[in-house]
Amino acid sequence: MSFSFATAPPPFPRWWGPFSPARGTTRGFRFHDGRLGTWVNDEDGRAFWPVKRSTGVAALEKLVRTTFNGGRVLLLPNGTVVKPLQSDAERGKRAYLGEYAGDVVLETPDGDTFSLGKPGRLKPGDRWPGPTSTGIECKITGTGSLECTWYHPATHGRDEETRTMTAASAALAQGFRLARPGEQSGRVRVTAKGHVITNRKVRGTWICFYVGQINIDKWPHLDEWID
Repeated sequence: MSFSFATAPPPFPRWWGPFSPARGTTRGFRFHDGRLGTWVNDEDGRAFWPVKRSTGVAALEKLVRTTFNGGRVLLLPNGTVVKPLQSDAERGKRAYLGEYAGDVVLETPDGDTFSLGKPGRLKPGDRWPGPTSTGIECKITGTGSLECTWYHPATHGRDEETRTMTAASAALAQGFRLARPGEQSGRVRVTAKGHVITNRKVRGTWICFYVGQINIDKWPHLDEWID
């Protein structure tokens, strides 16, 4: 199923739910030359992998370009689309843009494609062949549950919130131990289609490894998160 997008009616409401800040200016899904995609580091350096065009992708790109002048977009595992706001007056706030469905397919520099929904026959502990900076940051616990911590700007500083996003999973716990031997918990990313990845330092270089996959239907989506 190709990528489709159903926009929320403007003015776009505030998003109070799970969110990850950008770690740098080239990480996550963002715009380059008018297209939505992500920067990927490979053996040849850094390249931009745009999201493969579809009617839904074009609609999302047009909305973000015309309303927000581009910037970063967060695609949550369950289909929620969140826009971190960029103006000085709104910095740190997020808007709820709507919902996407279908696969997220990226175009690679060699003319091939990479599917976030079907990234290949991967086993926990295998090297992750796709982009390493997209998805939402979580902490995996020793039981395999996933916790997410995010913040909201406050009058004095900011308020933080932590939620358990997925229940304990023996399979994910084992997958994390295979991806990062000797460790029981740590930071992971959950991609747009629910695959879980994590970084490990190997001979001085950070490499991304595959942990497993969650049931995206179990990812929470609370009405209170949309204001």
